[in-house]
Amino acid sequence: MDLKEEDILMTPSSQHRRLHIQEVKTEDSTENLYHSCCGGMSDKRLVILLTQVGISGLVLLFSGLMLALDNESQKEAIYMSLISSTLSYWLGKNEQSKD
Repeated sequence: MDLKEEDILMTPSSQHRRLHIQEVKTEDSTENLYHSCCGGMSDKRLVILLTQVGISGLVLLFSGLMLALDNESQKEAIYMSLISSTLSYWLGKNEQSKD
């Protein structure tokens, strides 16, 4: 027995959920897409996330290499603060998303 969309009883909560899903799809298709000059599209949120991950990775790599190669203890504080700042940025993301 196959149920069609018309046969399903629509309750107020299911109607509200369906409208919300439709709004999210509409929002995603308009606000969260980058259009390139070549006709391609990409998700704005993905581009931002990948950029943040890339820059953070470069900062961590640079700081780690400088700590490994540099023998002066005076400059260690700069590289350690870069590492701790980058890690605290990403580890703090969980706390912000719970609110």
